[in-house]
This record gives sequence, structure tokens and C-alpha cells, in this order.
Amino acid sequence: MKVRCSGCFEVYDNAFNLCPYCGHAPSAPAKEPYHLAPGSLLAGRYIIGNVLGFGGFGITYKAWDRKLESVVAVKEYFPSGVVNRQPGSQKVVVLSSKSRREFDFGLVRIIEEARNMAQFNSNKNIVNVFEYFEENNTAYIIMEFLNGQPLSDYMQENGGVLPFDKSIDIILNVASALKVIHSKNIIHRDISPDNIYLCKNGNIKLIDFGAAKFSVEQASNYTIILKPGFAPPEQYEQVSKQGPWTDIYALGATLYYMLTGRKPDESTNRKVGDTLPDPVRINPQIPLYISDAVMKAMAIESDLRFSSAEDFAKALRRESKVVPVKKERRRKKNKRFIGLASVFAVIVAVVILFGADMIIRNRASQLKPADIVVWYIDNGDERQKEIYENIVSDFCNEYNNVDVELVGIPEDQYEEKLREAMDEGEAPNVFVSNGFSDKELDDVYDITDVIYPEREFENSLISKFFVDRSRTDCMYLENYDDISDGKRVPVGFNVPVIYINESKLLPGAELPEKVGSLKDITKLIGEEDIIAVNPELEEEFDDVFNKDISGRIVLSDKEKFLNGEAAIYFSDTSEYFETKKMTAKNMGIPLILPLEEEIILYDSFWSVYDSSSEDENEAAEEFLSFMLTETAQNEIYLKDHGKALPINKDSMAAFTGTYGDFSFLTEKEKRFSFDF
Repeated sequence: MKVRCSGCFEVYDNAFNLCPYCGHAPSAPAKEPYHLAPGSLLAGRYIIGNVLGFGGFGITYKAWDRKLESVVAVKEYFPSGVVNRQPGSQKVVVLSSKSRREFDFGLVRIIEEARNMAQFNSNKNIVNVFEYFEENNTAYIIMEFLNGQPLSDYMQENGGVLPFDKSIDIILNVASALKVIHSKNIIHRDISPDNIYLCKNGNIKLIDFGAAKFSVEQASNYTIILKPGFAPPEQYEQVSKQGPWTDIYALGATLYYMLTGRKPDESTNRKVGDTLPDPVRINPQIPLYISDAVMKAMAIESDLRFSSAEDFAKALRRESKVVPVKKERRRKKNKRFIGLASVFAVIVAVVILFGADMIIRNRASQLKPADIVVWYIDNGDERQKEIYENIVSDFCNEYNNVDVELVGIPEDQYEEKLREAMDEGEAPNVFVSNGFSDKELDDVYDITDVIYPEREFENSLISKFFVDRSRTDCMYLENYDDISDGKRVPVGFNVPVIYINESKLLPGAELPEKVGSLKDITKLIGEEDIIAVNPELEEEFDDVFNKDISGRIVLSDKEKFLNGEAAIYFSDTSEYFETKKMTAKNMGIPLILPLEEEIILYDSFWSVYDSSSEDENEAAEEFLSFMLTETAQNEIYLKDHGKALPINKDSMAAFTGTYGDFSFLTEKEKRFSFDF
């Protein structure tokens, strides 16, 4: 007698106790107690079979459609750590009242995914969705069953690099799918080898629309969902313009990976310094027109990418000529024509500013020979050592008369060793002075001129131009002398911000652009949710909000936020990168909101010890001035993520261009109040 397996739904002879195709026994339970048991019925129509896969957000089953008598795939919303299911039961149980909001948030997303996919059922390159419904206290998507494997698995099985013709064929099929979804103003936002499915019948399918959103021309709020190496810079930003160009970058990155076997550098790193080699440089067998097309699709600037998936496809089919991105970038710069009058004005300004530069250079050349010692806090990271070595090298190239000895002192020994050196009169010429009191810095050199060098020639003909320029070299230093004692110079800063666990937001909560009161944030979360405040910023918290909420404010480091106890964390930007890294796996990248009344917290202080040699003092002062230049600040803050932000204006512009969450810092500098 023939029977149909309740696991894989193949037909076999009943004489066998086990299915010869999948090894499933007719009465076998689910492999995991929280999975639906084989034979479970959904919507009175779909019989659940073996599990095809499961992860942090759901479980996908093979199933049998009794009505159409065909195999389908069923995606069940089952977020791990948020829900559970008792063995023998089909109902999903939310673990706690706090988990309910996170569960509801995800439920809306999976229904949105189903709706996005369902409208493309007639397209052969997009996985078909037949139905979606809610049952067992959760949601299900009924999709076509795909017999095959993801592109990522296929590449791994085939040595990591695919033949040219095979690669182009796959990408053209995906481009065809993108052309259709983009025509409906939907962007996929998660194109990668994991979400391109190669079916055994030869079809190529685009799957997983969980990150899909409507395309808009204006900058809008987006949940940050991305795959490093395949996501363009705009996907790293909470507020950004995303559209077809976003998917085109990811598709180009996927083709790059297929042709070269190398996953591209993260786009944020490329934005700082683009060293990504063209595909043809890695594999000379790749046609130049294909290499150029890939690099155009992956242009960091969205306006240099192909305007549509169809344009990309035409370039790959050699139906249109591609101008190399580097050449197009130069061409755009050349088009920035300046009128004759403007040119004349610029020339005059340049001549005047050239005079200022000549004064600076003359100053450098007039420095008398000096040997200085620079101490920095060594955190054990080789990159940090390399950064300071580069700064010293650049400084010495500009100031030929000065030799610098760079010394890294381990973090746990630094303060003790520096105090000993000061007591013995052998302190280094330049040193990090964080954590030292004013009294301990009695013997340091007055370094006011490091920030205000223009005071030396206030009455000169070029004073106005030089003062204007020097004032804008560094952000937020114009009022520094109001609180400065002339004993230390900050080379970085931070600002207090609000960190938010997006999964704990109330359904429909609208984020304010800036936070001006506690009400602005308490209305976003449930009444039971707590707000953690960094103990080191308790005073700033009180200054901003002026009141408490009984029982809801707790002084705590970020642990309560990271483990999900706190929905909101009041801290500063020094914890941004660490918090972002530690929360990515648990709750995604946290949202940050600036305060209405921002406070500048100066950080990374340096001082000059008052040596008996005036030549050494002047050389040390020049070294500190150099630490505020774009060259040095790019080394410190763009090549490595420290615990402060660049104070140099040009460096900060490059920084915010890469990390859009900080763009509010460059908008209105004069709004800020200042503090150590």
C-alpha cells in the first residue's frame, strides 16, 4: 500500500517503517519541542511537514496543500527569546508582557513582508506568496516551495568564484525582478547571495522581503537592516534617501563577489578611503566593460550609480557604454564652472590667505631645533600605535627642526607613571591630561595660543581673513576660553544622547527629531519600561530634564540597556560604537536621538609640561596645534573608532558623511553649551 510521508510528502510503500526519502517515521515528533509537529494542520488546509530552516525570527516548514495537492513552504513567525510553545500544542505563547511589544512589532513586519511579496506572484524571478493569515497567536506566510539552494551555498560548493557567463545570467535575472518591484516603488534593501535562490529547474528567485520598504525621494527614517559588504552607505544611516540605487549597489556588490570570490569592503570604510580594486585587477579574464559596470553600480555616491536596474542590465549585456566611475567623477568636478567675477574674488581671497599660510610656514621654519617627548595612553591596540606614529611622522615632515620621541604607557599604569615623572621634574613635553586636577597641572605651560594663534597678529592686514579661518578650523572651540584655564587642549568631544531599543517602542510611536523633555521619550515606551542613566552623566541628565519619574529612572551603565531591561539609555556619543556592536546581534542597531539643548563635553585633553627650554615649549605647542589639524584628526577618528568625536570641522564633516547618525552636530554649532 502506498502512503504519503508526513515529513517530505513523497509517496512510498507502506511496508517500510521509515520514509526512504527523508527517514521520517509516521508517528515521530518534531525534532525541536517548540516546532510544529509533522501532521499539524493550518487553516484547515496545510499539513505541516519537516522543518526547512529556523532562525531568530521564525521557522520555515515544508507543507502539503490539501486543496491543490502540492508541496508549499510555510513561514511561521516565531521570534526566539520572545515566544515559546508547549510540546503537543500549536499555540504560540508570548513569554512576558515586556516581550509583547517586541512580538507585536515583528508581527506587523512579517505581515508587511507578505503583502509586499504577494503582488509579484506572476513574476518568475520572485518567490510566490499564495496566502498569509494569523493563527495560533502568530502569523504564517504560505509560499511556493523552492527546490534548490541559496547562491551563497552554491558558491561555497563551487570554489567561491563562478564562471563569467553563469554570474551574468544570475544577475540579469535578479535585475529583472528588481525592475518589477522598483516599478511599484518598493526597494528590497537586502540583496545578497543569501537571498538569491537557484532552483533545480533553472529558475532564479529573489527571496526574503523582510526588509523591503517603499522608495522615497526625501530623507526618511528607516530601520537599519543590512549585510556588511553588500549594503551601500545610506543603509547605515537611520535617516537617509533610499531608492532603486540602494538595491543597485547591493546587486553590483553581489556580482563583484561572484566574479572575484572576495566580499567587498564595507561601504562605510570605502567612504573614508576607497581602496576597493576593480574586478579586472583581481581577475584579468573579466571583460573591462563588465568591470566598469560593476564599479559604477557600487559607486559610493548614489548619483553616480545606474539610475535603474534596467540600465545596469543593459550595461552587462553591452547594450550601452559605461563611463568609468573615476572618469565620471572627474568630469563632474570639471563641470563646476565658476564665473569670472567669482574667480577674481577667489583669487583675491587666496592671495590673502596665502599670506596667512606663509606666516604659519615661516613660523614652522623659525622653530629652533628641539627634541620633545610625547606620551600617550596605550590601550594595547596596534592600530592606535600606528595612528600616533603616522601623526608624529607627518608632523616631523612639516617641522624639520623637531625630533619627537613617542612613548605609549599602558592604560593601567599611565596616571601613576605621569605623576611620578611630574614629581621628579621629568614629565614628557606633551602628554594626555585626562583625569588630572587643575592643581596637579600647576606646572604646565600656558597653551592658549594653540587654539587662538591669530592673536599673535591681530593688527596685521590679513587678520580678518586669518581669524575667520582659524575660528572655523575646529568645531565648538570659539567659546573654549570662557571655561579654559589654558592648561589643556581638547582634541575631541562628545555630546549626551538618547539610545533607544527599537523593539520596545510602542506600536505607532513617532520618534521626535530632538528630545526636549522626558515626555518626549516616555510616550514612546510602555509604563513599565525603565530608563537607564549613565552615572557619570547624572548631572547632565538633571540639567536637561530637571525632574525624575518615580521608580523609572535608574543609574546604571549600559548593561541594563544591552540586556533588554531598559528601553532607553541616557549616555553620550562615547559609547556609540561599542553599544552598536554589542546590540547588533540581540536587538539590532540602536536608534539615537539628540537632545534639544545639546551640551558639548570636551574630551581627549592634552597638555604641555613647562620645560626649562623655551625651544622645547614652542615645539611642543606646535605639536598640539598639529593635533587639531585635519591630517591628525583624520588619523585619530576616521581610521579608528575612538571614544570621542573629531573636533576639526573638516574631519567632522567627513565623519558625519560616513556616520549619518551624527549629522545633527554640524547643523547649528552656536546652540550648544559647553562643559568639561
